[in-house]
Amino acid sequence: MEATKREETLDRIKENLLSGKAFSLGALSERSVRGYQPPANREYWGNAIAVIVQMACQNDTLAQVAWPLIRGINLYQTNHEIRAKVFENAAHAIAQGYDDVIRRSGPEPIRYSDAQRPYTAECIQLDYWLNKAIPCLSSVGGVGWAVAQLAEDNRVFIPALLTK
Repeated sequence: MEATKREETLDRIKENLLSGKAFSLGALSERSVRGYQPPANREYWGNAIAVIVQMACQNDTLAQVAWPLIRGINLYQTNHEIRAKVFENAAHAIAQGYDDVIRRSGPEPIRYSDAQRPYTAECIQLDYWLNKAIPCLSSVGGVGWAVAQLAEDNRVFIPALLTK
C-alpha cells in the first residue's frame, strides 16, 4: 500500500513538472504573499542570474529556457516578485516546448515540425536549478526526495546528487 502511494505521488509530481503546472503553482504561491517586502538585495539578484547561467551551460535544452528566466529578474523587485516572475516564465517556456535550433539549422537541416518537441526530463533539472537560483524561504533546503527519485528513474543529471 505504501509503495502504491509513493508511486502515485511520483507520477503526480512528474506530471506537474512536465506540464509546467508545478511552476505555475509556484508563481501563484509567491504572488499571494502580502505585506511590505523590501526590494531584493544585489547578492540575491546576482546569485539568481549566476545560477541560471550555470544551468544554461548544462545543455542546449536548458539554455533555451534560461533567457526567459533571466528576463524576469529585475533588481528592484522583492524576492517574492522575482520568484513569481521566474516561475511564471518557466511555466510559459515549458508550455511553448523545445525548438531544436541546432538540428534545424545544421548542415543537414530537419523540418521545422520535426524540431519541435515538448520538454521531458529537462523539467526535473529545471526544478532543481530554480530552487537553487531562487530558494523559497518556506522550502526544505536541498533536493527533495521526489525530484531525487525522478532524476534517478529518468537518468537525469543533477549536480547535487553526485555526493551520494
